[in-house]
Amino acid sequence: MSDHFEEYHNHARPELVHAFFRSPGLVLDVGCGGGATGKLIKEKWPDARVIGMDIDPDSLNRARQLLDAVVTSAKDPTLSDLSSAGIKAASVDTLILADVLEHLENPWKFLRWIRPMLTQDAQIIVSLPNVRNLGVMRQVCAGDWPYADSGLLDITHLRFFTKKTAVDMLQSCGYEVLYTGLVPDVRLSHQGRPDHTVLINIQGGALHGVTPQAFDEWTALQHLFTARLSATADEMESDTLPSADEDRNCVQMQLQSTPTPEEIWRQNQALQAQEREWLLEARQSPTAPIFQVVLRQAVRNVQSAERAVQSLVKQIVAPNAVIVLQAPTEIPILWPELPAAWSVVQDFTINDAIVALPNPEDAWVVFVDSGDFLAEDALARLGISIAAHPQWRAVYSDEDLVDDHGRHSHPHCKPDFHLDTLRSLPYIGGLFAIRKDFLKSIGGLTSSFPGAEEYDAILRAAEVLPEHAELLIGHVARILYHRGHRSGSGEFSVNTIVDSGRAALLAHLQRTGERATVEYGPAPATYRVVYELEREPLVTILIPTKDQFGYLSQCVESVLAQTEWPNYEIVIIDNGSTAPDACNYLDALEANEEQMEGRLRVFRYPGPFDYTAMHNAAVEKMARGEVLLFLNNDTACLHPEWLRNMMRHALRPPIGAVGAKLLFPNEKIQHAGVIIGLSGGAADHPFLGADATERGYYGRLILTQNYEAVTAACMAVRKSLFLEVGGFDSQFPIQFNDVDLCLKLGANGYRTVWTSDAILMHHGSASQRAETEGSPEAVKKAQTVLSEGNERMFRKWWNKMRRDTAYNANFTRHGRGFQHETVPALSWQDDWRPRPRVLAHPVNREGTGEYRIIAPARALARSGHLQSIESMQLLTPPEMAQLAPDSVIFQLQMEDHQSATIENWRRYSPDTLRVFEVDDLVIHLPMKNAHRPQMHKDLSTRLRAALKTMDRLVVTTEPLAQAYRGWIDDIHVVPNYLERARWGNLVSSPAGGGKKPLAGCKPRVGWVGGVSHQGDLELIADVVKATHQSIDWVFMGMCPDAMRPYVTFVPPVPLDQYPQKIASLGLDLAVAPLEMHPFNEGKSHLRLLEMGILGIPVVCTDIFPYQGGFPVLRVKNRYQNWLSAIQDAVADRPALAQSGQVLKAHVEAHWMLEDHLDVWVKAWTVSRPGQIPPA
Repeated sequence: MSDHFEEYHNHARPELVHAFFRSPGLVLDVGCGGGATGKLIKEKWPDARVIGMDIDPDSLNRARQLLDAVVTSAKDPTLSDLSSAGIKAASVDTLILADVLEHLENPWKFLRWIRPMLTQDAQIIVSLPNVRNLGVMRQVCAGDWPYADSGLLDITHLRFFTKKTAVDMLQSCGYEVLYTGLVPDVRLSHQGRPDHTVLINIQGGALHGVTPQAFDEWTALQHLFTARLSATADEMESDTLPSADEDRNCVQMQLQSTPTPEEIWRQNQALQAQEREWLLEARQSPTAPIFQVVLRQAVRNVQSAERAVQSLVKQIVAPNAVIVLQAPTEIPILWPELPAAWSVVQDFTINDAIVALPNPEDAWVVFVDSGDFLAEDALARLGISIAAHPQWRAVYSDEDLVDDHGRHSHPHCKPDFHLDTLRSLPYIGGLFAIRKDFLKSIGGLTSSFPGAEEYDAILRAAEVLPEHAELLIGHVARILYHRGHRSGSGEFSVNTIVDSGRAALLAHLQRTGERATVEYGPAPATYRVVYELEREPLVTILIPTKDQFGYLSQCVESVLAQTEWPNYEIVIIDNGSTAPDACNYLDALEANEEQMEGRLRVFRYPGPFDYTAMHNAAVEKMARGEVLLFLNNDTACLHPEWLRNMMRHALRPPIGAVGAKLLFPNEKIQHAGVIIGLSGGAADHPFLGADATERGYYGRLILTQNYEAVTAACMAVRKSLFLEVGGFDSQFPIQFNDVDLCLKLGANGYRTVWTSDAILMHHGSASQRAETEGSPEAVKKAQTVLSEGNERMFRKWWNKMRRDTAYNANFTRHGRGFQHETVPALSWQDDWRPRPRVLAHPVNREGTGEYRIIAPARALARSGHLQSIESMQLLTPPEMAQLAPDSVIFQLQMEDHQSATIENWRRYSPDTLRVFEVDDLVIHLPMKNAHRPQMHKDLSTRLRAALKTMDRLVVTTEPLAQAYRGWIDDIHVVPNYLERARWGNLVSSPAGGGKKPLAGCKPRVGWVGGVSHQGDLELIADVVKATHQSIDWVFMGMCPDAMRPYVTFVPPVPLDQYPQKIASLGLDLAVAPLEMHPFNEGKSHLRLLEMGILGIPVVCTDIFPYQGGFPVLRVKNRYQNWLSAIQDAVADRPALAQSGQVLKAHVEAHWMLEDHLDVWVKAWTVSRPGQIPPA
């Protein structure tokens, strides 16, 4: 298979996802390739179900790992069995046809065949190669049509399309094209888009009268179409239709690039207005620290200096003193005007400046270079964390780079304090603050290491409490320091600073009594500490195995051939091998034990595979070494120094466990440390599959460093420590025993080290793979073992799941690590809770989710009542621990995976208030409700089960409360309200477009709603038919086919355009019919609010949700009642308009969300002693 084929079938198409106009539920991706686009969809909408369809088996194998299901396509896709993936009639709401139709012999037939599988409101995304391309045309004019392995003239293309012919095909098959877009051909990007009609000369011909719009198509590689089902589809049996004479105009879609995770993360990091208020509030705390700043003149650029000065002036928490330390120079220094209270000194050392700072002595000194600047909330956020951790004596933040145009890049999201990591990389840098009295107690900032004074200070700080330096040195995981590209001391060269850092590190090692040399590291400004070995104690290498002679023999022979450490023994732990070759090998080793002088022995441990038990037994009965080296049988040593380099760390008293760099046979990373909570489980490997030559994020693949854990596929630990913590824990027989061991060592004060100086090959879980290969039962058992391992880890180490100190809260725990977090709440400052923290999960991003979850959460956050966040993404248990909300809200979350998430909240975070939200009588839908076929038949059972796990139920109306009473004890009724921020400034103009109705203009009467109102609209069908000559009827959102001839239909619009669209309809009157049905009795008055806030009067059914104090006209559901009410209302249009204003005033006075936030706070939270009252 060619590299191009691999790349083509395994890359994501974000432009297709960006073309969605609604959240997907069930997606069918035809031509899914390796599933990359489907993966992108699931990352953005975790609740979506994505089914891939493709003809290529290799692609489907990849897709099967990423998607919910796959379908193998027949050569004629209409012969494929979609039911095998659970697709049935009217079930698919999102169809993707990405470069598929051109490969089909009869795409018309396929488009008709797939129509019945689509929901009425389905979105269809189509991508087609553009044959009307300048590159193709040049070749045609030159008499050529060169088929190729790929591209526009792919040899597998059977059909070719222009924009017009593609639109014609879609329309003829019953699809309405909503938007079109283009993917530019980068090969033609040099042409430059003209701003007027031009002539284009090509070889052998010319194109006359090419408009800018036509030029766009000529230079496009692909066409993109967003379509939906046509309401008036032609039901024709033929598979082809002639092109229409009329080329319908299509709205041009402005395609935008999908933002990267880093771009989304940066947007989420922007300081919000309410956060500013909370920070101002926090500075009034009696425990808030005092800051003093030393601003060092590090560059001679006045603009950079001005930026630094202004960042200090604009701090939310102002420093109580600033000293500007100017470097001695004969060159005049341009310096911006400084506040009068600041001090400017020259010919001072930095220590002189610190001594010159005023009282108090427990103030915190902050160092800033004039080429850099601080975020405006920098000192405020440092202060909050310092107050929360009174034991801290030094603290640092994350940082990034910024150019002269203010463009930020290279964010450095750092680990917490880890001494071995610091010895490899001086990562603490900016923003750095240290308590003044503590700084003086460790000798101040010495001038012995020019340019590396702070690095030296932090190393000396770590020596004060060597076993637990992390208790003294804190970290705020937020970008608070912006380093300019001219950053650094203007006095010293980079080489001088790096040399000074090495000298400071050597001095530190001498003070701590550690015999070592310091080499320059594998990347600029890094170091490699080589610890001396005073002795070479016996190392016991323990290798577990069962059968697998090939792996075992390679492992043993590589140890014997590639280990220059002289003093080791090998203990092979045989777990009941039965394969003849393995048994013969093991028997031979036992027979030659004396010849090997006991250096290679076999320990028999039959029975079920239990890694923990077999190793604990082998250590107790067989291990004679001072150091244990756990080594998987599917590894191989790659260089002679591997064991010596591990022993350089394993024999250091503060070190508990040591891990190695493991590579797959294809030289991709298999192990480079373990991150707690990564991939949603208890722990996983970062960088999995990265190239062995990569440096990793800020050198994480090439530098010796601390991790919370490493894998026992190759792990060294002193035997005394192994026994001290009780060995491997028996509750982890297979999974996570190594991670648990490292965490136990850490809890006893020992550090875990990963070194890139020991490199081995590792196939990866060969024994477990051999057990499960070809056995579905064994696979299921392995999955159960993994699930049970995760659960036990969560229970035992729940507090550790909150954060991995070697990672950073600004990184997601999904994927393979070190990608930026896109859920804002997960990177909130973990030690700052200005208000109760609430996480809310909407059921969708449409009306139901908007009114009941998204809008309230937004308004509550904006007003400062709650620290709230809404998200469609359900959290993994480690993310639950990380966010630790006071409350979590679930709106109609009853799917199996949602129920599992709810159970995790109940199990692992029982103190979090769990609230369920229901806004309809979902257990009693009308027969004609369009959503009924999609509802689970056991919905009532699911709802009861969900409510049993909840503390509270929130509903919209009293009838709903009555219906669900007995299902749960605590029920809150919170009516629907309108968000003033979205609706308050809109005005609806009556028919004719002016502020007053125009004489002679027909009154415009309208209805707005969704697809579930078929039965409701049938109540007024005859009224509409009888009055359509005298009334201009407008239906927005849906319209029964029988009523289409009598109304103007306005398609649904995205939710963010919904209020404006209703206002633009120019309605004189709105109607709101509802069937008399228990489901409708439980509905809310939302439609009255939407019409009322726009000043549109309403005639509605006389039913409970529309009763009460609303000044609307209520009628019985009889033809004559509806007819008379509407005709009477529109007969006096001035009076009608006045009644609309009365309704508007009523809504504004009683039903605006911002005026009732206290109701939502009460529904979503539990008052606790000492809780800050709502704003």
